[in-house]
Amino acid sequence: MYKERPLLFSVKSRYNENETSLKMKSRILHIFNLFLCLSLIILGSCSPIWSADLEVRVKRVAYLPLHRPWIHVFVSVFTEEGRAVTGLDESRFLIEEDGRLFSGSKEVESFVASGRNLAYIIALDTRESLPTSLTLVSEGVKSLISEMGFRNPGAILVYTGRPEVLAGSTRNADLLMKKADGLAPGGGRPHLFDGLLLAVKELDGYAAQAESKPDELVLFLLTDGLDKGSRFSLDAGAARIIESNISLFVVGYGNRESRVLSRLARVAEKTGGSFFFAHAPDEIGSLSSAVAARLKNQYVLTYQARKIRADGQAHTIRIQVEKDGARGQDTLKFIAPDLGKERSRYLPFGLGLGVIFLAVLALLLRGRFKAR
Repeated sequence: MYKERPLLFSVKSRYNENETSLKMKSRILHIFNLFLCLSLIILGSCSPIWSADLEVRVKRVAYLPLHRPWIHVFVSVFTEEGRAVTGLDESRFLIEEDGRLFSGSKEVESFVASGRNLAYIIALDTRESLPTSLTLVSEGVKSLISEMGFRNPGAILVYTGRPEVLAGSTRNADLLMKKADGLAPGGGRPHLFDGLLLAVKELDGYAAQAESKPDELVLFLLTDGLDKGSRFSLDAGAARIIESNISLFVVGYGNRESRVLSRLARVAEKTGGSFFFAHAPDEIGSLSSAVAARLKNQYVLTYQARKIRADGQAHTIRIQVEKDGARGQDTLKFIAPDLGKERSRYLPFGLGLGVIFLAVLALLLRGRFKAR
């Protein structure tokens, strides 16, 4: 019995030692957790809190052949609710070229403020069996015309029956408004896909004959996605839209599960446009206004590219945007046009000096020979 007491004593001693050690570790851990919490509070007060996200869309890159390597990048920025974000300056944008951060200077301005213009066409169906009110569709058309104003030439196309252009292309917004007011139900079947091809033809024709070429071609489409009897396919229309560098903006209505609407949404995204769906008929007008506002308030970034050249090769550009604790980004992968080797900007000046020098030298030699 006595022999067991040291064992009991030893166990008790070890228990007391362990208890003391655990208390010490607990205090140290408590102090560490307190320090960590204070650090997080301090860091949180110094660092921006990203409370919401912005939706950013890099639409396209435009090269300036006469001022290479300067380029334009067209970017749309909007909230999660779809409203255009305005008032951003160059400090709000970060650019990455082929994975490398661009650190040079850049100029940022809105599409409207930059003095650029666009040509647009509105395509719609006026059949009697529309799943919504033609009056409300007409209000959507008038909302688009009102937002575009007199500065941007527009046209109206109806694809019910045989597709036809009712008005335009014209800068006379009043004329377009009158045509929109006069829209009446038609008895023909919807030839949506044929209408897309006619819209492309109309925009291409205007751009070819216009005195000042539009900076952007836009197709506004108000549709439920129904097509009956078109000679051409949706694939053919989509290919022509992409080939002609036309931005497609779609306001859909009717059946949200329509396969055609889903495909049109993908085409719109590929062209740098957007797709909206009106869950209620009275949303068509407000959605049309939002589409036009987003288009007018897109940003144009102009800068001297470091990595992205007009070399016919694949490139990637990423744009990051931040405003008031919200941020977003988008990446565009594209094939640059092949414009040949870049010439020095001083080459024309040097050639001019060379010609002048040779002319002066020739005159001096001629005068010397006459003196003899």
